[in-house]
Amino acid sequence: TPRREANKPESVDVARLRVWSRHGRKLRIQYVDVSGATSCRTVWPFMVGYVLSTQVLIAWCELRQEFRFFRTDRLVEVVFLEDQYPEGRTKLHRRWLEQRGMEPDWVVS
Repeated sequence: TPRREANKPESVDVARLRVWSRHGRKLRIQYVDVSGATSCRTVWPFMVGYVLSTQVLIAWCELRQEFRFFRTDRLVEVVFLEDQYPEGRTKLHRRWLEQRGMEPDWVVS
């Protein structure tokens, strides 16, 4: 099976990802995993950051019903939806921290 090449990191509008995260709006993404399989997801983004030197989007995934990390260099397509997700960004972030066993003593702004 030929391996599908993901977008280059500069092809993703990271600034817009951050804005959507701050405003609690949903995204529909097409994502290529490490094995080359593509999936479409609707996610609730709340943070864009780094794991080691890899930029990631951290979001609640409606398909998997759990928090997921999505490498921005593997985002093939991003549709910026106007729909706000039902849980506020701060609450979602706290829930993520608690699930990871971390104290939610700071919040994203």
